[in-house]
Amino acid sequence: MVRLFRNRDGAVLPAVLIFSIIAVIMAGAFVSGQYMLARPSLIAPSNLQALCNARSGIWKAIEILNRGNRPDTLKTINTLDSLFNKQLFGKPGDSNSISMETLVPDSTPLVLQPYACDSFGSCEAVLSYSGCFEKLSSKGVFNTREKTVNVKLGGSFFTSPDTAYYLEPGPPLQGTIWGKGHIGPMDSAPTPRQADLQSLVRRLTGELSAMSDTVVPNLPLTIQHNDEFGKIPDFVKGPLFIDGSHFDLVWKEKRRISVLGDVQLTGKVDIEGVELIASGEIKCFDDCHLRNVVALAQQRFIMADRAVFSGTAIAQTNMLIYGHAVVENRSMLVVIGEGKAPTPPTGGGGIPPKKIFSITFTESSTIDATVVALKNELGVKIDKNATVKGILWTKGYAALAGTLYGVLYAKALVNVEKALSATVAIAPDPILPGTASIRRIEDVDKYYFPFFMGKLTVIQWQE
Repeated sequence: MVRLFRNRDGAVLPAVLIFSIIAVIMAGAFVSGQYMLARPSLIAPSNLQALCNARSGIWKAIEILNRGNRPDTLKTINTLDSLFNKQLFGKPGDSNSISMETLVPDSTPLVLQPYACDSFGSCEAVLSYSGCFEKLSSKGVFNTREKTVNVKLGGSFFTSPDTAYYLEPGPPLQGTIWGKGHIGPMDSAPTPRQADLQSLVRRLTGELSAMSDTVVPNLPLTIQHNDEFGKIPDFVKGPLFIDGSHFDLVWKEKRRISVLGDVQLTGKVDIEGVELIASGEIKCFDDCHLRNVVALAQQRFIMADRAVFSGTAIAQTNMLIYGHAVVENRSMLVVIGEGKAPTPPTGGGGIPPKKIFSITFTESSTIDATVVALKNELGVKIDKNATVKGILWTKGYAALAGTLYGVLYAKALVNVEKALSATVAIAPDPILPGTASIRRIEDVDKYYFPFFMGKLTVIQWQE
């Protein structure tokens, strides 16, 4: 028996469709699998390029800060470009002449192009102040990937490994000295760049200067409990007293506090990460501990008793550290103005002004810091029981009766009693007292100057 099949022409079409769908699904699965396997290898180069852009932005920004007003002849170099020479040496009015970027602290990020070809991405640089240091942040961008590099900048100056002091021309020192001495012109020594210094002072005191003439001072704001720290405003319209004599006070916060008056810390107080800007004095007594703190006093900065400080302390007039006070962790102590004695009581007409050193370390104080006195004839005094480790730089005279571990920069050394006498003119005295000594240390290169002195140097790098 024979069967007849009719309409067999369309029977193949479903089979072809089924096998086509299966082939498409398998091809899509294969492509997707390969893409998922290759995706990490595509992300990694993008991250690396973004990181390279961020690193390039750091060095480019440092070059901008170092060059001052000189043109950036190394902005973009492409030796394969036919306009290579014209790009470098174009006339000021040409479209190919070099632009002058400027990097201003606490301003809009500066967009930098580290390469001649913009297809490799770009970066943004931001500059800010951290005490007497500068903080530079660079964000590298490539495609959708971003990487950030943060650095801390300070000043550095090359010193001979065995040189203990640098003095202006005069007789060599005599006394207990471990290391050689340099007697000669101080032209090569680090000197402050006034524009950078003034920019720092304006940034720190800008709010106080703007408000002090219009705000009526209030009564002192007293803090005696940990719950009261949140009540401190950013601008305190009067003195600020933090009293830890009844309760142990702990204040750890990233804040900047401007005070119209004095700041006084007593009792047991632990403060970390705060910026204190005072139009008057900053005084730390008893068991006050200030860590990673920026303190600026438009008058005096005082530490006494068992107070401990680490960070940056800046005073406009003078600085006094006595008792068993400790400055630690390679801090920064700077006096930027003329040293002045406290104002005498009314009715003291005819009394000559008292001589005073810009910075005084006395009694059993221990200092581990870079110490800088910028504008006083009498710069730094170290009494017989005081110990200083680090760099001591003064534009004027230094009086040494204690111990200095590190290196000294000064105009000359003077006798303490004669220097403070109102009837005797200041004169160099190259003979160290029996209690005084200068000892060169090996790790003095770990101490840095403020960013406005010496060569701008990276002292901390974080990616």
